[in-house]
Amino acid sequence: CNPLSDISLKDIQAQIDSIVELVCKTLRGINSRHPSLAFKAGESSMIMEIELQSQVLDAMNHVLYDQLKFKGNRMDYYNALNLYMHQVLIRRTGIPISMSLLYLTIARQLGVPLEPVNFPSHFLLRWCQGAEGTTLDIFDYIYIDAFGKGKQLTVKECEYLIGQHVTAAL
Repeated sequence: CNPLSDISLKDIQAQIDSIVELVCKTLRGINSRHPSLAFKAGESSMIMEIELQSQVLDAMNHVLYDQLKFKGNRMDYYNALNLYMHQVLIRRTGIPISMSLLYLTIARQLGVPLEPVNFPSHFLLRWCQGAEGTTLDIFDYIYIDAFGKGKQLTVKECEYLIGQHVTAAL
């Protein structure tokens, strides 16, 4: 069984675009004048206001996790299909890195700059809360767990998770 048979980047992008459309529909209900609603396909503008970014992330979480029922694949974590984006889109489940990649792609299409972060035994995204042009430190970020339904974590909560991971390994 070849998980890549009959798959094209164009097909994957079309599926992602349909999710972006659902997010835009939800976003219209939150803020009908949101700047993300004016973006054209393929355009890469970034929204700088934190409140407007937050509205996008709230709409994304609603669509991905409540409406479309995406979830982290805890039951069959090591299944190779969790690594193929078209399978993640079809099955609506994946591992932390594939779920984060999907989340990151949708957020960027809607103007929210997120950054990937490797984390012990996990993978997160970080969302900058600091003012542009200032010196940033780890406390200027919120960490997003796309595998965990888009849960937003502070640096303190991340430190706690690292402590749990280290303790579990002992």
